[in-house]
Amino acid sequence: KIVNEDPVQVRQYRPEIPEIIENVVNKALNKKIDERYSMGKDFAADLSKASKKHDYRKDEIDEKEKFNAMKKLNFFKEFYDSEIWEVLRCGAWKEFHPDEQIVVEGEMDDSFYIIISGKVAVRKGEKDLVVLGSGDCFGEMGYISKEKRTASIFSIVDVALLQINSTLIDQASQGCQLRFIKVFLKTLIERLSRTSKNLSDSEQ
Repeated sequence: KIVNEDPVQVRQYRPEIPEIIENVVNKALNKKIDERYSMGKDFAADLSKASKKHDYRKDEIDEKEKFNAMKKLNFFKEFYDSEIWEVLRCGAWKEFHPDEQIVVEGEMDDSFYIIISGKVAVRKGEKDLVVLGSGDCFGEMGYISKEKRTASIFSIVDVALLQINSTLIDQASQGCQLRFIKVFLKTLIERLSRTSKNLSDSEQ
């Protein structure tokens, strides 16, 4: 059957499953090797896009408003408009009410977060380490090293975030990827410099 017969369509078993999910499954099961996914990351990217498209809890803010909010941030000041649109479509827009946990200390997570609006607290155990606001970002070490989170993140007020993972950014244009990496590294260097200065001041 695997060699000679087409599989039964997923929606014959589960009619409520979106067509986009069925298309991903069909591609994964294609009998022609060159028409299947050649790499796991491509398979993962399509599943992520399908999941994002059919997230029934998504907010009601339209994409133009999200784009305008992103464009005001220093993080995106060197991006072309077309690249901001790419990052928006590669990421997942998330909203949190006050005192909700966004990142859990000790969990594995390769996502990188950009704060669109609001404020969050970086918390280690019971101690708040720093407060971050609009245009700031967090999660860069998990994004780079794929290691367990070393701190938790809690919303202080209503917060809107863009969550980005490397699998989806890999699907963006080369120009957009280079721009993102440049700003990402600049942000990381600035944060490490601040940390070093704070450590030096505390030792003195």
